[in-house]
Amino acid sequence: MKIGIIGAGASGLMAAVCASRLGALVTIFEKNDKPGKKLLSTGNGRCNYTNLLMNSDCYNASSRAFVEEALSIFDENDAVGFFKDIGMLSKNKNGYMYPLSEQANTVLDVLAMECRYNNVNIKKNIKIDNISQKGSGFIVKYDDKKDYFDKIIIACGGMAAPKTGSDGGGYEFARQFGHTIVKPVPALVQLRCSDKFFKDLSGVRCESRVSFYINDRCVGSEQGEVQFTDYGLSGIPVFQYSGRLARALQSGEKCKAVIDFMPESTKDEVVLMLNKRHKASQDKTAMELMIGLFNWNINKVLLKRAGISADKKASSLNSRDISGIAYYIKEFDAQITADNGFDRAQVTSGGVDISEVSASTMESTLCRGVYFAGEILDVDGRCGGYNLQWAWTSGYIAGRAAAND
Repeated sequence: MKIGIIGAGASGLMAAVCASRLGALVTIFEKNDKPGKKLLSTGNGRCNYTNLLMNSDCYNASSRAFVEEALSIFDENDAVGFFKDIGMLSKNKNGYMYPLSEQANTVLDVLAMECRYNNVNIKKNIKIDNISQKGSGFIVKYDDKKDYFDKIIIACGGMAAPKTGSDGGGYEFARQFGHTIVKPVPALVQLRCSDKFFKDLSGVRCESRVSFYINDRCVGSEQGEVQFTDYGLSGIPVFQYSGRLARALQSGEKCKAVIDFMPESTKDEVVLMLNKRHKASQDKTAMELMIGLFNWNINKVLLKRAGISADKKASSLNSRDISGIAYYIKEFDAQITADNGFDRAQVTSGGVDISEVSASTMESTLCRGVYFAGEILDVDGRCGGYNLQWAWTSGYIAGRAAAND
């Protein structure tokens, strides 16, 4: 059995290991000068490779059943066991799993080593010109050459982080075999906002709860460290919903974020707290009344949005002023105008329509012998190792299924 794999990223390498272990002759075609370029940048180079808090709710997909079936075949515990078996020890940080070395290159090294000892041929600096059917197999054309394969696994990623080689080229291969592509949008990405006050908040980080709205309907909220930039919002709470908001924005829908700077307190409790500070601050300014609550720049912007001059005497503030400050502490809204693009995105939302793929084999239901793995599929996960788990899961399934058939 000869199997050709397009892409030497996380899912392609996993597929290669699994197929070669079953006796298949595997060739990987990689456009970069070395495999796993994107893998090396994950987790800021530390590679959070899976998460022990795993279920299908951690993924965005048109079919939750598809993800559930795939994870039932190869889940987070299987991933930890797989890497342990090939020599990589792990470190558990509240369910977030890292290599013990906390180096992404360790993950790549053990996968590359396993490929080497199973005689996987990795061809680098290769640009695929065309993939076509020939009888029951496939011809891969590249650099004025062509190779025949019994099976093809397309694992060349999406469009996020194009500098690592993810340029969306795999979608055209999928289309050639009749597949529908759900429009790709950036996910796990920063969001751009139109409000002018973000320049005052640039560089500030704050533990908050952020609620996200599409056409004035709340679609979810997330608590964690929010990072303000001169153009908008960043941080894990923002990343978790960025793909969904990016898709809504491309459809012309209105999106906004509402930040709660004191999520552990009700608005009434915030008003009570501010009133107590007000009574104790009669000889101070409005800004001095705020000192000790939040970052200085957040305090300044809160007062500005409440229409209060920072040097106004606290003694002259009335109940409406106090209520206004409390309102923006609890409901600081920001109008979202755009995502920050594929260049800054960690992952792609969209891709090959999973209704045209078997969850138990990752084989195309439209063209026998064609398999998919990884980010090219319309499945994307939350921050925290979920997208790499999808790479391991889909790569494992595709590699074994292709070799076993």
